Amino acid sequence: MQHCKPDPRISHSIAIDGKTYKPTIFAIQAQASYAKSIIFLAEARVAIRANNYIWAAIASYYSLFHLANSLMFMSPQLIEPRLLARLVKKRADGTDDPTSLIPHSYLPRFLSDCELHGLTPRLRELLEIAKDIREESANYGPRIVWRGETPTFLTHRFRPSNVRRITISIVPLLSKALIWARKQHSSSHIVLIAVAVSLDWFLQNRDLHYAKWCSKEVLAEAEALKCKLPLWQTNKA
Repeated sequence: MQHCKPDPRISHSIAIDGKTYKPTIFAIQAQASYAKSIIFLAEARVAIRANNYIWAAIASYYSLFHLANSLMFMSPQLIEPRLLARLVKKRADGTDDPTSLIPHSYLPRFLSDCELHGLTPRLRELLEIAKDIREESANYGPRIVWRGETPTFLTHRFRPSNVRRITISIVPLLSKALIWARKQHSSSHIVLIAVAVSLDWFLQNRDLHYAKWCSKEVLAEAEALKCKLPLWQTNKA
């Protein structure tokens, strides 16, 4: 993987409409998005063991989607300026979570920008493939065309084996994403420590829907994934 020095511009505060904000403004969103990534990956892994590949395809995509979101919130200075301004304004008001403002279609572009700063391209590549699988084979497929008076299901280019490979490949990206984000700006270690120490709270708190809506098997899988993370590296000052 390419090793790049952090861009000097991402060491500064965020300036929006004459006001300045700390890069840690999105810390709580980073925590929540990372926890969601782990939960959805746990859902995908459990679904694969049950041969439930439709749900595994959907869950693996959303694991990657939320992992990318967490990187946006850990390194907000790399976000496209107009979107960053909208996110900051909604977050600064303190009345709503700004995550819903992030378009799915923007994430590959954001990840490409991160790659210029040393992030592995594997995350973007998997995200784009997982999105295709989710749309073609899970959410919206199979597609139907008419040949004369006969309805015909289009042949799909994806197989359950593609879903298995993606799900397996996400596991190391959980760690690589954290390690990459740790190096990006002077305040990133604060966010990363928050992400690390909050995982138990997000995954086990009875007031949150993870503990209520996920099976015991999924929660156990999420705990096992959490234990594989190199949190000792993210906690270094």
